[in-house]
Amino acid sequence: MKHNASTTASRPRSAKAGKGNRSTQRLSFARWGGSAMLFIIGAVHLNLYAREQYSAIPTIGALFIVDVALAWSLALALVVWPARPVTLLGSLFSIGTLSAYIVSLYMPLFGFEEPGISYSGGVAIAAEVLAAMALGTLTWQHRRLPRSHDRVGVAPTRGPNAEEIGNERKTDMTHTFAITRWAGRSKAARRIARSLLRVDRVATALAVSTGLLLAACSTTSSPTHGSVTVIRSSNTSIGTVLSTGTGYTLYAFTLDTPTKSNCPSGACTAIWPPLITTGHPDLGPGIQSRLMTTIRRANGTLQLSYAGHPLYTFTADTHPGQVTGENLLQFGGRWYAVAPSGALVTSHR
Repeated sequence: MKHNASTTASRPRSAKAGKGNRSTQRLSFARWGGSAMLFIIGAVHLNLYAREQYSAIPTIGALFIVDVALAWSLALALVVWPARPVTLLGSLFSIGTLSAYIVSLYMPLFGFEEPGISYSGGVAIAAEVLAAMALGTLTWQHRRLPRSHDRVGVAPTRGPNAEEIGNERKTDMTHTFAITRWAGRSKAARRIARSLLRVDRVATALAVSTGLLLAACSTTSSPTHGSVTVIRSSNTSIGTVLSTGTGYTLYAFTLDTPTKSNCPSGACTAIWPPLITTGHPDLGPGIQSRLMTTIRRANGTLQLSYAGHPLYTFTADTHPGQVTGENLLQFGGRWYAVAPSGALVTSHR
């Protein structure tokens, strides 16, 4: 009878141990899955920066490189030291990048507005959602641990569930490295660890502040190169070309047709703003009015066109008379300045 009683008493403990192992497996899956999703987020941002020429977008280009560095740093940190501060920051990072992308779909963010959800954008959204879910789960599980678990590497030694919790702690992926075992034996390290575990308050405050800043910036528009209602000619290093009223060079895109712009929106229009008008422009000397027409863009605005070439400015031209956009290969086609005769200035500088 004693043997049967002992067997019966051991069953609940075995059931709890099995449940604990399954819970640990789920947390381990969330940890590695979250790390993989952060790596994918960084890879997508790097692809957009390097291959889809987001690097040329003011402010946004620099932010994309920061996103790549943060995503890959957090992914590595999850592998090396997946403690609560790392999982929390990873979750907040994923939510932040996802929120910024959604905002840019509906309104300008730092002067840039996404045209829609592209293939890369869809991959980024999926990775950000999965990373936020996985790392949010890890952060919540850290929060649910007993107070004694806040001491890095130390399991509780008293209480009815001490043995069970202690066994789970031995298999906890957050304490399998030498740095955490050292921290468990060092009073100073434990004090540092407890301070780090309170980083969620600071991180939350930073996240809220960042959200407010993004909301404020989203209402601003990208800077323009002066009036778009005045067209004149300007002398440049490549000859006489069309320019805005303040002297900024106007360009044509070789993929455009006389009736359609193939630089519709998104990164293209952020780098090459179309010359929009609400009426007939004022033409300077040498500009032929018979060559000046308009085309209707996809968003309903009217873009000025000269001799069948829809006109654009270039954000990298920071001073009147510059022609830094001449002969550039971007977005699948060449960009050339336009002469008053209507011909493209195709000189190679």
